[in-house]
Amino acid sequence: MRNRFTPARSVPRSLMTVALLGLCLLATGWPERSDAQKQMYRWVDEQGEVQYTDQPPPAQLGQGHTRLNEVGVRTETIPPPPTEEELRQAREQERLQAEAARLIEQQKAADQALLQTYRTIDDLLLARRGRIAAIEAPIQAKRDAMRPEQEHLGKLHEEKAALERAGKAVPASLADSIAQSETHLRESYAFILEQTLKKGPVRQEFAQNAERYRMLKKLPAPTPSEMAGDPASNDPISCQGAEQCGQYWQRAMDYFRAHTNPKDEIAGPGLLLSWRKDEREDRRFALIWAQKSAADPVYLYFDLDCRERLTARPCSTEQDQRIRDGFRAAVTR
Repeated sequence: MRNRFTPARSVPRSLMTVALLGLCLLATGWPERSDAQKQMYRWVDEQGEVQYTDQPPPAQLGQGHTRLNEVGVRTETIPPPPTEEELRQAREQERLQAEAARLIEQQKAADQALLQTYRTIDDLLLARRGRIAAIEAPIQAKRDAMRPEQEHLGKLHEEKAALERAGKAVPASLADSIAQSETHLRESYAFILEQTLKKGPVRQEFAQNAERYRMLKKLPAPTPSEMAGDPASNDPISCQGAEQCGQYWQRAMDYFRAHTNPKDEIAGPGLLLSWRKDEREDRRFALIWAQKSAADPVYLYFDLDCRERLTARPCSTEQDQRIRDGFRAAVTR
């Protein structure tokens, strides 16, 4: 009886070899690639040639490099460590940013305080006038206290002039009294000058506050009348060096004598005094040279004090103010 199954065809020897090899590999386990074998590094050597290795060279560890996978695709770029200069710049940038943030917060706090302190711009201007008036009050008090001393010095100079006209010698006691009186007046004017110099920072402070307040409140620019009443032209004039100060002092004396009577002038070291009186008003002019030490600037101060003769109240006319305002321009031209 014929066999119902046909004999199997013979398997080629090469296929059987491959199959057997596969079985052996499955039995023994396929070796896995390590992480180091999977990662590649691309770097440039000293000759400028691009190199690909599984480990970066020691000389390149401190520099930037690119990490590649097993098929050469970039997986990570490692930058070089920062230099000392870059670290310094980074620290300086951090400091500047922190300082800028601090100033912003400080300005916010100042703005809030400014708006809480002054409800309107008029309140701010009123506060400014109050601060200036607080400085001016001791100045007026000192002027009042000086008037008897000025009268006394005037009489001493009249006595000296009478003796000189008579051809007589001036006693040492009289000369000492004149010198002592001039010293007292010079010290008093030094106090007035010191007080007057305090006005400058007050004006500057309130000018900045007013400008900031207007910006925050979106107010229009100030009118000239709003900042009137205490012109900076009355402030002392400073000079440096013998040449400049000598020139300024000569111009100051010329200006002083152009508005006073030379016959009534009293001159002492760094001090000129003069009077101009009529039936209603008494005006006293003074020009002072003041310097605390050789290292400090010289200040030239022109003072014009007007009082009503009956009431001794302060008086001032437009002409008086023009004389005060013209002093700075005449000296510093």
